Parts: sequence; C-alpha cells; structure tokens
Amino acid sequence: MLTKQPAPAQQPQPEQPAQPARPAQGITLTVISRHPTDILVKARAMFLASDVAKKYNVTDLKTIVIPAGLWEQYIRRGEADVAWGGGPTLFDSLFQRGLLAPLTSEEALKAAAQIPDEIVGVPMKRVKDGKVYWVAAAISSFGFTVNTKRLADYELATPRSWRDLASPELGKALVRYGVAALSIADPTQSTSHTRMYEIILQRY
Repeated sequence: MLTKQPAPAQQPQPEQPAQPARPAQGITLTVISRHPTDILVKARAMFLASDVAKKYNVTDLKTIVIPAGLWEQYIRRGEADVAWGGGPTLFDSLFQRGLLAPLTSEEALKAAAQIPDEIVGVPMKRVKDGKVYWVAAAISSFGFTVNTKRLADYELATPRSWRDLASPELGKALVRYGVAALSIADPTQSTSHTRMYEIILQRY
C-alpha cells in the first residue's frame, strides 16, 4: 500500500442531530502498475469478485500503467492507493523515499507470511522493524529472443546461452554491415533490465 499525504487539520464542528444510516459508498482503488493490459483486466475481474473486495466494499479498480519514473509523482499527489509490478529495485527505491506504507490487514499479512524473505539471494519482501512494506507477487526468469532470419542474413550461429551473447562473433555484423546484432531495453525504463545489470555487477 502507498502512503498518503496527511489530511489538513479540520476545525471542530458543532454537534449535529443524528441522521438516518445510509448505505456505505463503494470504494474505488487506484492501482499504478507496469503490467500489460491483459493481466490487469483479468486481475481486476478476479479481485472485484473476491471475498476481500466484498468485505471492504471495493466496487471498482482503476489501473494506471505509467513508467517507473512517474510513480513517485503519482504517489506524492495522492493519486495512487496501490503499486503493483515493477521488481525489487523499483519498490526499494519507493521504500527508501518513505512512499510505502506497511501492510496491516490480516489478509495481506497472512499472504505475506507464506512467501520466503528471499529466494537464491533475491529479496521477496522488504521488512523493517517487523513491518512488511512490499511483497513479491510473482517470480520471473530472464531470457532472450532470437531472430533466425536476421542471423541467417548476418551468417551468424544461433546463440544458446548468455555467454554466447558475449561472443566476438556477434560483433561481426557491426563491422561488416554497420548494424549491431544485439539490442537491449533502456535499463532506466525497464526495471527487469535494471535488475539484470545489478545481477551482473553483483556477480563480477
């Protein structure tokens, strides 16, 4: 969950006569995310049909897909209730800036307790002073795709491993044709690629 800016202090109001009870107004949660639309649509439908949504009277889920660099602005303006997807690097950055609130609901804490603190050295949650501030929702592996037609054009062997990507052979395309044989996303725009760089630096 995300922290909100403190509400302005309100002046005490004169006591009013009791009013008839009204039905509780439904709650709309605003979620900022980096997940693709197909995942968000499915998650929205499943959550709104869940017992948790009914218990807390959540009647709508609004999702906003924005780059990681804009998350802080949305949070500070109070335009996001939940942040979902983005990896440990992004969430630790938000945590260090004091933009995350600890999980407090019984349901959230029970779910978090089922997840180990880390898997093969990768953090699955961030805990401080006994409070959980973020929890991993999924485990993803890294891979790469190969354009077989382009490899044939450049007369290159098909890379089978990450080590193959560092082969001088792949540099021949740049020398011969002036075109790089490899490409990678901007790590400042892709948190998964940011994590890849971190793993390489930590390893070597």
